[in-house]
Amino acid sequence: TGDYKGAIADFEALIAEANSKKDAKDFLSDLDAKSFVSGGAFNISIRNPDKEEIKQWQKWVKVLREGKNPFTEEELEKLRSGR
Repeated sequence: TGDYKGAIADFEALIAEANSKKDAKDFLSDLDAKSFVSGGAFNISIRNPDKEEIKQWQKWVKVLREGKNPFTEEELEKLRSGR
């Protein structure tokens, strides 16, 4: 939607939450996933995100801070295919 500041805030909250939780139950109980994934582009399963997922979110934040959309067609295809 072009709300890069909002997306940055959402990802930073998600990253902080993921880094502070030890198990998936804690992670999901405190995260309002519906508001974060309202577009349906993300599939958060019932587990803690791994370090690689967190690194990816951090990369997206970096791109957003540059005023760019990190969700290129290539990136969206990776997300859709699970790569």
